[in-house]
Amino acid sequence: VGIGIAGHLSHEKGPKEYLDEFVAKRFPDATITYTMYGGVPTAATLKEIVKDNIMLVGDAARQVNPITGGGIVQGMIAGSIAGKVAAEAVKKGKFDAKFLKKYRKEWDKTLGNTQKVMHNMKEKFLFMTDERFNNLVSFCKKIPSDKFSLKSLFTEAVKGDPKLMLDVAKSFVVSKIKLK
Repeated sequence: VGIGIAGHLSHEKGPKEYLDEFVAKRFPDATITYTMYGGVPTAATLKEIVKDNIMLVGDAARQVNPITGGGIVQGMIAGSIAGKVAAEAVKKGKFDAKFLKKYRKEWDKTLGNTQKVMHNMKEKFLFMTDERFNNLVSFCKKIPSDKFSLKSLFTEAVKGDPKLMLDVAKSFVVSKIKLK
């Protein structure tokens, strides 16, 4: 059993306490075999991921899906892009930030712009009232498990809270404005 919680949202207790309570209530006969802690950088990708002689990739660059906290795909894609730019840099003997910025440009085209939109969407969810969020969840839990997908989740959420469509549209607009 795992838990992901934004530190600033765990008001009364820490994430471990919430997890322990959940496990005790739902799995009273379970045995904890090991405990692991860690942080996932779900903030926006760093503005500067390139400097002279260095390119940051993955968690170091905060290239993580800001909604799910997943980052393996982002890290692999960024690593592939950085590797190609690094190979070109070695061939040309150019390791300055100006040359290495090719990595940033390619990252933005490939996944970076999507990351910006998802970050803005995450921010909308983070600052949603508990009542609105719980209302959304109640609509989404009606989805049968064999029909569950991101599309069905979003469709049910919008049915339950049509204003959500406006919030998502604003996320796209804000991301496009920030890109320029």
